[in-house]
Amino acid sequence: MSKLQEGSSSLVTEAQDSALPCYLPPDLVALDAHLLQLLSQGQSSIVVWIAESNKALVPELQRLCCQYQIELAGAIFPALIYQGQFVSEGCLVSVLPERAKTLLLSCTQTQSCEQNVRLLQDAVDQFTDTEGLNLLLIFDAQLPNISDILDLIYLGLHNDVRYLGANAGSETFQPMPCVFNQTEWIGEGLLALLIPSDHQGGLAHGYKVSSTVTATSTDRNRIHSIEWRNAFEVYQEQVYAQFGRLIDQNNFYDYAVHFPFGITRISGQPLVRIPVALEADGTLICVGDIPEHTVLTLLKGVEPNSDETLSALIEQTGTSSSCYQVFYCAGRKMHLGEKSAAELMRLHSSFTPSQLSGAVSLGEISNENGQGYPLFHNAAIVCCPWI
Repeated sequence: MSKLQEGSSSLVTEAQDSALPCYLPPDLVALDAHLLQLLSQGQSSIVVWIAESNKALVPELQRLCCQYQIELAGAIFPALIYQGQFVSEGCLVSVLPERAKTLLLSCTQTQSCEQNVRLLQDAVDQFTDTEGLNLLLIFDAQLPNISDILDLIYLGLHNDVRYLGANAGSETFQPMPCVFNQTEWIGEGLLALLIPSDHQGGLAHGYKVSSTVTATSTDRNRIHSIEWRNAFEVYQEQVYAQFGRLIDQNNFYDYAVHFPFGITRISGQPLVRIPVALEADGTLICVGDIPEHTVLTLLKGVEPNSDETLSALIEQTGTSSSCYQVFYCAGRKMHLGEKSAAELMRLHSSFTPSQLSGAVSLGEISNENGQGYPLFHNAAIVCCPWI
C-alpha cells in the first residue's frame, strides 16, 4: 500500500480487480511489478495516463512494455483523477477493454489528417454493424486545428461511432510531446481509442448565456476584433458591464478564466472558449477555434455548489457502466479553485458504485446525445464508458 499527498487530501492505492484502472506512484519498481502482475493475469494491452510532473516516466514505461511485449497507448495530462481526488503525480494504468483498438496518429499536415481518417475507417470496419462503438479521441492541446480535424473525422465516420474526448499536454500551454505508444512519443498528434460499448457517455459544463456580440475578425483560436473593434477593449467593456470587474493587461491571467466566451448554438449547450493569452495589439487567444462572424456571448461561470452539471452527466450516461474515464477541464478547475475538489468528490459519489478515474484536461469533446458532429468544448466534464 502506498499513500500520496496532494494538498490536505490523501490518496490510498490498494490491490484491486485488474480490469479496473489502478493508480501508481511515480516509482519504476511499482510500475514494473504491476506490469508483471497484469501479464500473470493474461493482460497484455494497457492505457496509461501520466501526470505532467512525471513525464520522464514515458521512455521507461515504453522500455518495460517492449521488454514484456505489452501493447501500450497513453497520454500526458496536467494532473490525474482517482477515487474522487485530483492527483498531481504518478500514473493511471488501465487494461484496454476487450476487443478495443488504439491508433497513434500524427496530425501535422492536411494530408496526414486525411490518411488518419482512412485508418480510422478501416478500424471501425472491423466491428460489426450491430455493435455500439465509442471513439475516445485524445488530442495534443497544441494542435491549432482540432475543430477541422473533428469535421474530417465525422465526414469519414458519420454516426457509426459515439464521439468523446479530451486534450492532453501541459497546463502551461507550452509545446510538449504528449501522446505515445510502446515505440513512439509525439507532439501534434492524436491517440484514438475505439471501444465496443452499449453505454453512452456524457459532457456538461453548466455555464449560462448572457448578451451577444460578433467576432468580426478571427484566425483559428485568435480573436482580432469584436464588432469591428479591438477585441480586448470590447471584452473589457463586456466584463465590466455584466459582472462589474475591471480587467486590464496586468490582471488578465487572473480573471479571464472566470469570464469565458461562449459560441451560441441553435440547440444544446454553448461551446465554451476560455481566453488564455493576450497579445500586445489586443488580440485574444482562446482554447479552441472561433470561426469568423461567430456570435459570441460572455458566459457566467458555474456556481461552486451547483449540481446542475452533475445532474446533466447522470442523465446523459444513466451511470450504467461499471467504470468511466472522466476528464475534468483545467480551466474549470481554475475557475472553481478549491471548490473544484468538492465538485469532483460529489461527482464520484453520484456515480457510485461505478468507478471514475481519469485526468485533468485542456479541452473536451463530445457530440449531442451520441449523435451528430463532435464538438470541441472548454470548462466541461466528460464521462466516457470504459467497461
